[in-house]
Amino acid sequence: GRDNIKDIPTLVNDDLYFKHYSKFYVHEMMIKDQIRTSAYQQAIFENASDFEGKVVLDVGCGTGILSVFAAQAGAAKVYAVEASDIAEYASIVAHENNFGDVIHVINSTIEEAEIDEHVDIIISEWMGYFLLYEGMLGAIIHARDSWLKPNGMMFPSTATMYLSLMTDDNYFYNKVNYWNNVHGVNMSALCKKSWNDLCTGMIVSTVSPQCIQSKTNEEIIHIDCMTVTKEELSQGLIGSFELEFERITNWHGFIGWFDVKFNGNSTTVTLDTSPMSPPTHWEQMMILVGDVLKVNEKQLVTGTIKIQTLLPKAKRHIFVTLDYETQEQRYLKEYNY
Repeated sequence: GRDNIKDIPTLVNDDLYFKHYSKFYVHEMMIKDQIRTSAYQQAIFENASDFEGKVVLDVGCGTGILSVFAAQAGAAKVYAVEASDIAEYASIVAHENNFGDVIHVINSTIEEAEIDEHVDIIISEWMGYFLLYEGMLGAIIHARDSWLKPNGMMFPSTATMYLSLMTDDNYFYNKVNYWNNVHGVNMSALCKKSWNDLCTGMIVSTVSPQCIQSKTNEEIIHIDCMTVTKEELSQGLIGSFELEFERITNWHGFIGWFDVKFNGNSTTVTLDTSPMSPPTHWEQMMILVGDVLKVNEKQLVTGTIKIQTLLPKAKRHIFVTLDYETQEQRYLKEYNY
């Protein structure tokens, strides 16, 4: 059902995508995400023996902080590839940290980059909302298949996606019940309109742990960065789930998130975007259900989820198909972001 893609925002075509990443505030937000930046620094520094004397490729280096981390860990050479105009500052940062002879900034897309040797390690912060938004994993796969040595390493090494059930009464009130009385005016006709519109897409939001209604370790999709292919991403990654409500509640929808692991030879470091962990700029992904159902404790929701990206007409978007059932009723819904 994805052959005739329409009504998809054009913000993330390539020209606008790289123009977006030329904006300083984007890089400021990412670098100031302490959980994100500290995880990369810890993964590189605590596995410094993996970097010492090695050739490293940093895909989408931005302002260059990961390249500097790699150089500080002892890398002999770092190719820092960045397609946006911010690459100018990555070069300045490298020189100001006395790594101008180690870090080689290439202002190019990874597909057009000219690198005349194979590399030992690929590092990149490629993850988007709900892991796969922006489709940057495709660029990482291209880099891996083009330049990574057979015994090379990927940082991050693996990625795992999770799904849970959620109820967010505050969100529901602010978005739906709010319209019952707006400064003394009955606008309740908008309640259903507001909810129906919200349920047609996916919503990036920081979700409180108290909103989680089922166990939080339900792994739906696991990605090995050494082996995943572009074809798998475009055809769709499929996972199954069996989720059980922990209490009687009104069910509003699903909540999704991810973690990535850096599997070094010395230690493994995990970057986690769970609602149970400190918040990151990725937040979580809410997928609301159309009908708010009253559910019982231990009631099950079972089904499958299919996630696609790198589609020809919208390669930076994600498309989610949920096929699930509860209370002997089956639902098949499609979402995009």
